[in-house]
Amino acid sequence: MYLETKEFQHQYFYGDFDRWVVTVNCVGVMGAGLALAFRQKFPSLASRFNELKIVPGSITEIDKFLFVATKNHWRNPSKLEWVENIIISMSELKGRTKLVDIGCQNGGLNRNDVRDLYKKYLSEGEGVFVNVS
Repeated sequence: MYLETKEFQHQYFYGDFDRWVVTVNCVGVMGAGLALAFRQKFPSLASRFNELKIVPGSITEIDKFLFVATKNHWRNPSKLEWVENIIISMSELKGRTKLVDIGCQNGGLNRNDVRDLYKKYLSEGEGVFVNVS
């Protein structure tokens, strides 16, 4: 997949994309960051997500949304190895995917570390757009 960074001015859930990445924890709490924005904009899909059992480092797809579990519990920091597993799985996707620097905002990871993983695994093909706003 090709990696392109663009600034989207806080309009994350808009645009011509096949899917959007939503960062989540494994206990199902959507109380901050991108998960909270998703829950507020798509409450019925958030309810469907809460019924699932997910594990750290995994991707769960519902409709056009990829829920990526970067944390076990919302209180804990994200783990870079889980983010790396997610990015490796994303490298197999086709189409246009919009994502953020996963695990960085509320997960505490270093953006440069995550972007290095993007460059390592998502540099071939096309369709990954990182929201940098």
